[in-house]
Amino acid sequence: MQGSACGLRAVDGGNLTGFIPLKTGNMHCAIQKAEVLDGAHLLQLLWHDGAESLYPAVWLRDNCQCSDCYLDSAKARKLLIEALDVNIGIKGLTTDGEKVYIIWPDEHCSEFEADWLKKRCFSQQARAKLQRELFLPEHQYWGSDLQLPTLDFEDVLKNDEHAYTWLSSLKKVGIVRLTGASDKRGEVLKLGKRIGFLYLTFYGHTWQVQDKIDANNVAYTTGKLSFHTDYPALHHPPGVQLLHCIKQTVTGGDTEIVDGFNVCQKLKEKNPRAFQILCSTFVDFTDIGVDYCDFSVQSKHKIIERKKKQIVRVAGGKVPEKVQSHDILVSDMADDTEHEVIQTKYETERKEEKRLDDKGQVVRINFNNATRDTVFDVPVERVQPFYAALKEFVDLMNSKEFKFTFKMNPGDVITFDNWRLLHGRQSYEAGTEIRRHLEGAYADWDVVASRLRILRQSIKDGR
Repeated sequence: MQGSACGLRAVDGGNLTGFIPLKTGNMHCAIQKAEVLDGAHLLQLLWHDGAESLYPAVWLRDNCQCSDCYLDSAKARKLLIEALDVNIGIKGLTTDGEKVYIIWPDEHCSEFEADWLKKRCFSQQARAKLQRELFLPEHQYWGSDLQLPTLDFEDVLKNDEHAYTWLSSLKKVGIVRLTGASDKRGEVLKLGKRIGFLYLTFYGHTWQVQDKIDANNVAYTTGKLSFHTDYPALHHPPGVQLLHCIKQTVTGGDTEIVDGFNVCQKLKEKNPRAFQILCSTFVDFTDIGVDYCDFSVQSKHKIIERKKKQIVRVAGGKVPEKVQSHDILVSDMADDTEHEVIQTKYETERKEEKRLDDKGQVVRINFNNATRDTVFDVPVERVQPFYAALKEFVDLMNSKEFKFTFKMNPGDVITFDNWRLLHGRQSYEAGTEIRRHLEGAYADWDVVASRLRILRQSIKDGR
C-alpha cells in the first residue's frame, strides 16, 4: 500500500481488506472491516454485529460531508451534479472503526461516520426502517368501535410530550379530540402556531361553519352533510382539518366520521371491480364563488388514490429471468399477481407483493359529492359502472360496521386527517339566531409532519 495526500492507504488491485480495532462504544455501528469491490466502484462494510452493507462510490462522492461539498448550516448539498463523475472509483480507503476515510482520484478527501453510514445502508430492511422513521406510515384502522383519542387543549399548547402524542395519534389513528378550549373564536389559530402555520384557502385562514343566508358552501346550511373529504376541487387538497365547536345545537348536528382507508380495504375484498373503477377513474371537481376572494377552481382526481409502484406484469405469476427496463410499467390493476423487480449493477431483488400493503396502498380519498362537477370526462359506457361503484363505496361508509357518531361540545376541537377520514353532519333545525357555530381551519401534512419530527427529536434529546 502507498500513502496518500490525506494519510489514507491507496487501493491496491481494487481490493482493501483488514480487521479494524474497535474504538467506539456503539458496537452496533462499529466497523470491523472495509473493502472496495467491483473495480473500486463499490464500498463494502462488515459491521461488528455481523451485518454487511454496500455503498456505491458515486453515492459516497455525491454525499461527501466536507465544507466544500456540504453546507452544514443549511443541511444541504453544495456539490453540483455537473461536477460529479458518475463513473468515479475509490482511490484510497481506511477506517478506524468509527469513521471511513476515502480519497478520490482527484485527491479530494471524504470522511463518513459509522452511524451515518449504517443508517443509510442500502439493504431492503435498512431502507424500510429508515422510511418508517421518516414518514411514520403506520395506520391503526377502526370502525364504529373507535375509542376516540382525547387530550387537553392547553396541555397540547404548553407541553411538548402532549403535543407529540397529539400529532403522532393524528398520524396513526387519523383523528384526535382536544377538550378544554374556550368558546370563543381564535383557538384554531393557536393550534396553527403550535405546528407552524395554517393552510390558506379561498375561504380564508379560518372559516365559520354556521347557517348563512345565500350560503356559498353547503356546510353553511342546516341540512345533512353526507360523508365527504374537504376541498377535492383543489389539486392539492388540505391534509389536516381542525374544527372548533363554539356553539352547539341541542338536537341534531351530530358529527359522523368514517375511516376511509378501512372502508377501501373492505370494498376491495367485497368488490374488487368497484375498487378498481374508483382507483382508475378521474373525476372532475369544481368550486366557484366569493369569500376570501373570488374563485373559480377546477381539478381532476381519482376517488381512491394509491401510492404508485413499478411492477412487471407477467402471465402465470412468473418473473422472467431477465427483465429489460422497457418491461417495467406502472399499473393500477387491482387483482393480478404482481412482482416488484429491482435491478441494479450489484443485485436483483424479487418478491411478490399483495395489494394495499406498503406499496400500492391507499394514500388519499378525494370525494365531495357537493362539489363533484356535472362535467364527467369519461366515455359514455363507463358512466353507469362508475356510479354503481361509487354507490357501493358510500353504502359501506354508512354501514353500522364503519360509521362512528358523536356530538361535539363547546370547547371541543377535533383535528383529523382530511386525506383519510370522511366526515359528515346530521341535520338540525334553523332558528332566528345562530344555533350551531364551528370555526374551522386547514393545515398541510408537510407542516404537521415537520412539527411531529421536531417534537420526536426534542423529546429523544431530552430538551
